Amino acid sequence: MSKYTHEQEVEIVKDAMMLTAAIKIGEEELSKQKCKKFKAEPTAPVHKQLEVPKVTIKMPPEPKVNYTFTDFLRGEILYIVISLLVWPFILYAFAKYSEKKRAMLNELMQRDDYQSAVKNAKESALAEQQKINEEVAKQQADIDKKYESDLEQYNNVIIPSYNQEYESWKIAKKIKIEMLDEEVQFNKDTLEALYASTQLISNRYRNFVILQWLYDELSTSDITYERAVDLYNEESLKNTVINASGRVTGAINSMHSSMISGFDALYDAVDEGNEVLAKTRRDQNLANTAGIIQRHNLNKMMKSQNAKLDEHFNK
Repeated sequence: MSKYTHEQEVEIVKDAMMLTAAIKIGEEELSKQKCKKFKAEPTAPVHKQLEVPKVTIKMPPEPKVNYTFTDFLRGEILYIVISLLVWPFILYAFAKYSEKKRAMLNELMQRDDYQSAVKNAKESALAEQQKINEEVAKQQADIDKKYESDLEQYNNVIIPSYNQEYESWKIAKKIKIEMLDEEVQFNKDTLEALYASTQLISNRYRNFVILQWLYDELSTSDITYERAVDLYNEESLKNTVINASGRVTGAINSMHSSMISGFDALYDAVDEGNEVLAKTRRDQNLANTAGIIQRHNLNKMMKSQNAKLDEHFNK
């Protein structure tokens, strides 16, 4: 026989269910905050180095030598005779022809008109190259000047500002994690104290799905907690409850939005550097748990378990 009234049993089961959900949501948020990364460091300006296009010299076409192998043989009857008698000799004749043709070509290329054309082509290419060099040098000077200005801005303004912002972010992150961790631990200690003080809910029923089912049964009927447990222990019903994963998601989501709003308000106060407001927001987030502690007269038990909570309730 339970020592609690039906109303008290409903209250105990509800508080255990709410604390269990709050712990789950708080742990997920704590993990999320711990995994957060700061934005990447700004990249340094890149010093662009222009490539100087190389001018190709437009050489005049080589003079043509109008001299064929036949012309060579006509002038060298001896080669024809020997080639008719000794066929491979024709190869030697062709080599001599090629040698003579190259000599004629070299002679033409040494003529003043061709050499003048080559000189003009080289001078024209050199002048064009110098013009390009000057243009590229001017562009490079502008690029160098801008790079030096950008680099100075990067080193003296952007990076110091980023480092300052990063340090502030690290401090804020540490505070958020500490406050979240404190809240999760506060809820865990409260739940543990609730179980230990009331002695109503045994270990096997300290599961959110089961607690929710028990709360639904108790809050919608006048049956006792013991009767609700008996109903749950029926094998077919137990399987139905244990497999009802959707019930967990739905029930926790109903609390999730409210808790996340509380977390966001806390984060905003921390980011603003408003310590007083941050503590106020933290206390508001703990209000429901504080109400549970006071409702079940858990103050003494909580103080014996956690000195920080003693400070919280007596500050």
